[in-house]
Formats: sequence, C-alpha cells, structure tokens
Amino acid sequence: MSGKMDSNDALASNPFFRRNSSGGRPLIKICGITNVEDARTSAELGADLLGLVFAESSRRVSVETAIAIRRARPDSQLVGVFEDQPLEQVARVSLDCGLDFVQLHGREDVVFCVQLRKLTNLEIVKAFRAGDPGDLYQIQDFAVRHVCALLIDSCHKIGPECGGVEKVAVTGCSAGFGAAVPVHWSIAAEAKKLGKPVFLAGGLTPDTVGSAVEEVGPFGVDVSSGVERAPGKKCEEKIALFIKRTNGKRADGGGACAGDADCAEPGGKHMNPES
Repeated sequence: MSGKMDSNDALASNPFFRRNSSGGRPLIKICGITNVEDARTSAELGADLLGLVFAESSRRVSVETAIAIRRARPDSQLVGVFEDQPLEQVARVSLDCGLDFVQLHGREDVVFCVQLRKLTNLEIVKAFRAGDPGDLYQIQDFAVRHVCALLIDSCHKIGPECGGVEKVAVTGCSAGFGAAVPVHWSIAAEAKKLGKPVFLAGGLTPDTVGSAVEEVGPFGVDVSSGVERAPGKKCEEKIALFIKRTNGKRADGGGACAGDADCAEPGGKHMNPES
C-alpha cells in the first residue's frame, strides 16, 4: 500500500485499516446483514466489517434490528449503508445504532460528507457505480478530501450497490491487466493510485473473489448477495468459502448451502447466486 494511505489520520486511528495498510490480506465486508444470527455467523467466520442497509432495499433493516445487532456484536465494526437520504436522518440513525462507519451510495456531494462528519464524527466510505474510465474524475474529488475510503462497484440501473435490488452489472471488460476483467475492476485498480483505500464490490462470489483480489489488489472486498441462500438470508458455507478464497486459500468443493436446494444444482454443483 502507498505511503499516502499509511499517513491518513483515519487509517492510523482505526485498527482494521491499520492492520491492512501494512500489507495484510484484504478486509472483508459482509453486507446486507438483516438479523443477529447472520451478524454473529459472519463475524465468527472472520468478517472484518458488517454492513447494515438503511436505504430502500429488500435487505433494509430497522433501527431496532440494527440496535439488536450492535448489542449482540459490541466488538464488531458496523457499516451503515445509505443512499440519497436527508442529512439529519443519516446522522440520527448512525448515532442511534452505534455505527462505526457510514457508507454513502447516492449523489451525496463533498459538502454532505463534511456536514455528516461534523454531526457524527464518523468515518465515511463513498461508493461509486463505475462503468466508464471517465468516472475517475468524479472519484478523485472525494479521494483527496473528507472520506476515509472509496468503494468501487459495478454500474447498475437501480438500487444501492450493497444490498439493494437485483443488480444489472456492466457487461463490458477491460484488458488492462493482460486479460479481460470487468470494467469496474480496472477502474478500481486505477482508483488505488489516488491514495485512499479502495474496496471492491459488485458481482463478487466465492468463485470470483480470488481472481478479483489477484487482479485488483483491493484494500477490501464487499459482498452481499454472493453469500446468500435467499435475499437477506446469508449462507454459512458460502461465507466461509468466500473468506477462504479472499485469504488466498484453496477450498476445493463445497460452497453450497447445506440442505438448501436453492444454492446448489442436482449433484451439488455450486451455482452463482447472481445469475
């Protein structure tokens, strides 16, 4: 990682960011958590960050549920996901639920980020739907100020990147690494040069995360539907396999939810939940 990342005050004060900035494995964020059981399972399997969606979504959680998750996991790092919601609402929910980070997925501008920081003193992750190299110009404005990390996701038609409605990802590829990769992977690799930690999201599954980590080298990876048995219901086996492959460990076989026909074809062949 670059020296710019190491010198960032937000990173220096956060043990998760500090650990990764020294060249460790990518941080793992399991997003779209909707209940205490999935939060506990994800954390115990090794997730560094748990994402709770407060934007309009099939995975949206209530304040009451978020508080219950906070109480059940007092030591877990919770990330709240918002999209184009009023400043005061984002601030109030973030503080009431005891969040550690706020993740913004809409058209929030730099001024919004500055005001939110003043109201909450929480670190902000800004997400971008990246479908064109020109998107780097927009990303750069946030990279130099006011946010602790960037999240680069595939471009969709509707819904927040993390835990929203079904995604419609950009189908184009970039050959910037010597082999064709999704467009937003190449944009994420370029965004790393801006000096902020970059999380990669969008279409990640146990089958794709190993290649994503190898090709992009992100600071962290973010997954929601890729480790589910149904919208808002996580699959323990998929989470375990996702984490193993993020960490660069081979895990041949498995990956289908035990006893769940929705997660496997006849014969146990793993299916891509994004398909």
